[in-house]
Amino acid sequence: MKRALPPAQLRLVAAKALGEEVDEFDHRIASPSGQSIEVVTPEGQWPTTLFIELIGTGTKKVPWAGQIHSNPLLEWIVRSWLIDRLQTVLHVRPIQLLLRRISDVQVSAIDAVSIERALSAWIEDMATACVAENRDDVPMAGVLLYQWALEVQAVPGFSDWTLYRLQALAWRGRGKSYGQLTTLRDPVGGPYTRPELARIETAISSSAAVSTRQRAAFYLCRDWGPRPVQLALMRASDFGEDSFGPYVDIPSVKAQRAKLRRADGNIVRRHITDQAAEAVHRQMLEAESQVSMLREKMQGCLSELGIERCPAPLPLFPRRERPEPALMRFCEDSALYPYTLHATGGMIGREIADIGKALALVQDEAIANLTGDSFATILAYRLRRTKGTAMVLMGCSREEVAEALDHATPWSVEHYFRYSTETHDLISAAAASSQQIAQAANMWEGRFLQDAVPETGERPVGGLGRCTLKTPCPKHPRISCYACHRFRPDRNADHSAALKEIVAYDELMRQQSTGPVRNQLSLEVLGAMSLVQHLCRDDGGGNEGPE
Repeated sequence: MKRALPPAQLRLVAAKALGEEVDEFDHRIASPSGQSIEVVTPEGQWPTTLFIELIGTGTKKVPWAGQIHSNPLLEWIVRSWLIDRLQTVLHVRPIQLLLRRISDVQVSAIDAVSIERALSAWIEDMATACVAENRDDVPMAGVLLYQWALEVQAVPGFSDWTLYRLQALAWRGRGKSYGQLTTLRDPVGGPYTRPELARIETAISSSAAVSTRQRAAFYLCRDWGPRPVQLALMRASDFGEDSFGPYVDIPSVKAQRAKLRRADGNIVRRHITDQAAEAVHRQMLEAESQVSMLREKMQGCLSELGIERCPAPLPLFPRRERPEPALMRFCEDSALYPYTLHATGGMIGREIADIGKALALVQDEAIANLTGDSFATILAYRLRRTKGTAMVLMGCSREEVAEALDHATPWSVEHYFRYSTETHDLISAAAASSQQIAQAANMWEGRFLQDAVPETGERPVGGLGRCTLKTPCPKHPRISCYACHRFRPDRNADHSAALKEIVAYDELMRQQSTGPVRNQLSLEVLGAMSLVQHLCRDDGGGNEGPE
């Protein structure tokens, strides 16, 4: 790759083309997390690579010495934007995307108007192509560059109208994307059903193959659905107990709050179950032994640098190793040093996924045929979606779900509210195979109308039994009752009629849904039908399901 013009020479070219004074490039800048990043060497050259430490996420590398574009004015605009962005935003992906593609912009004239025309045409072409492929990341990176040149640098030729048009093009594909909705019904990536989660919890509690830190991470994800990066930012001192019970303090990482990481006021207290508290407490006790070797290497690095520092804080889920070049950067930089022992979110996410490999829970045959996976997956984000879905079914508001899941706005959780509660309840309690049907049916033991102790305020439910909910139910009683713990079915009721309605519901979903959504909903509805048939057989054969 051809080397870029030196910073001083590039600045002179930009000043001449724009007809105005242009500031010199800073030699060092500070990232939002406080890291000091060298962008120009003491010799006045570009460093070969910029190493951006994203606390709790990992190290991002940005190639820096090579030529970004053959047009020196466009090169100056891009480098100035990158330097500004590295100081204000933690999200590095747009930078990496743009650097890979910006050389495709066709412009040779070294003037601002020509560059604006070429850049806007390139963004428009990329947006059109990416909408067809249901992707918008590359053109959005171009839009961010265009917006900076207009609003921050005030480069001649860049206009508000063009920016508005490019933004509309880049975002055009988002309204047609069903990714989040499909994910919620994905048998591999979507929320767990109650029987699935119970099966996993039982296996974890009895397995010696699951480590203490894996148990702690799993139970925290189950209780509150934090992102893996939030677990990576937690420290042993974040665990405690007050008058309300055991708790953990979890850092927020969404939107502008992501810059604060572990700053005061950016920590949210979450009370956890006793089961999670026990696992977290054990992990807290084991954490120091997990970093003993890394602490020795840190001390060696500090001695080599001639720096004296207090011991680095102990993370709740520490890393065991760090490459020496990165270790030197962390030890040398006072802003990075407190995070030297922290693992990344990717590491913790993989540890949680490894629980599934260790347990090797055989996947339901129907789902295995649909997905090709023979074993059940255990993923942090599946537990997160399970938490969000459960809160919706409990009647929580958008604000409450967004706050619990650390989303920036209530509308970020809108996809959790897009499916009817009857469908969610149906999926939550119904299992999709005979193995899970038996477990789901067990929850009815002692709950039949003839077996349960009568409760005050019970309501009749369409000749099927009675409901202990003391307020009007917003759900579909002929379907969702079979998935509700408040339902007391009558052994003598005509459950076959309800089963016929579920069959009709299945047909309706086949007609109104497409792709993965139709396949998964069909699978789950059939599971609910099997559950009803199982209950009907328990009634003594008086209720026969439809053929």
